[in-house]
Amino acid sequence: MGKKLDFQLKLKDSEVTFLREKLEEANRENKSLEKRLNSTIFIAVSGLLKIDRVCWAIVGLISNLICAQTE
Repeated sequence: MGKKLDFQLKLKDSEVTFLREKLEEANRENKSLEKRLNSTIFIAVSGLLKIDRVCWAIVGLISNLICAQTE
């Protein structure tokens, strides 16, 4: 009976070790995905800010043209 319990204990220890390794692997992958996502979000926001500046520049040019025509 003791050998069977020892075997089951070793088996459970092995399962715990395997699951810990899988968890660590999943955490590393999640961190990698999070970094990529944050980088993508930064690039997207930067692009939107540039587009916003261009739009405001165009609005300014149009405003200047309208003012010049009304003078």
